[in-house]
Amino acid sequence: MPINGEIRADKIRLISESGEQLGIVSLNEALATAEQASLDLVQMAKEGDPLVCRLLNHGKHVFDAKKQKAASKKKQKRQQIKEIKFRPVTEKNDYEIKVNKIKTFIENGDKAKITLRFRGREMAHQQIGLELLKRVESDLENMASVEQFPTLEGRQLVMMMAPNKKKLIMSKLKVHSGASKRFKSTGSGLKRKKANKSHILTKMKTKRKRQLRGTTEIAKGDQQLVDKMLKIKT
Repeated sequence: MPINGEIRADKIRLISESGEQLGIVSLNEALATAEQASLDLVQMAKEGDPLVCRLLNHGKHVFDAKKQKAASKKKQKRQQIKEIKFRPVTEKNDYEIKVNKIKTFIENGDKAKITLRFRGREMAHQQIGLELLKRVESDLENMASVEQFPTLEGRQLVMMMAPNKKKLIMSKLKVHSGASKRFKSTGSGLKRKKANKSHILTKMKTKRKRQLRGTTEIAKGDQQLVDKMLKIKT
């Protein structure tokens, strides 16, 4: 927008730096006011009768506008495509690690490109690969939908999965609905039921085992989150 001497008008509607209406004045009078206040006279709109101009620190105004735009752009998460590679024969532990990675991608709002590569004579057994991808789809059905069903590209099968917001929300609600089984509210605050029970069978002293069989108090920083989960109705 034009500023100071770039403004072409005989009279303008002047607005102060704080937003106060100062009325209709001549351009020369407005420029003198701006100079006296060590500010710039900035035209706020292309058209108007009279033109609307405001007293501003133009350099600071431009800087703040760029800063705000950059902050807004930073907050906008761009959806990415993350790739995970499988083999026709994938061990159980390796399979679970890869599926958990896909879950992380989906929860972060990214798409997952799942590829399964065949080597040599494995091309004759494509059904094994298709069954594995069908298993992946089944394991992720609570949070993702298939965007591209398995297609053969050269020597590899490719399947694309994308987050399903509705399914993700339902999945989280199921977790929250189980909160009443894991936590309980007492007079002294929120406590976790049977905390760390999975560790009881490890080599620990009897006194320590008794402590682990009971309940433990929830950290203050987590109490608000637990309380929120307990109040969710499913």
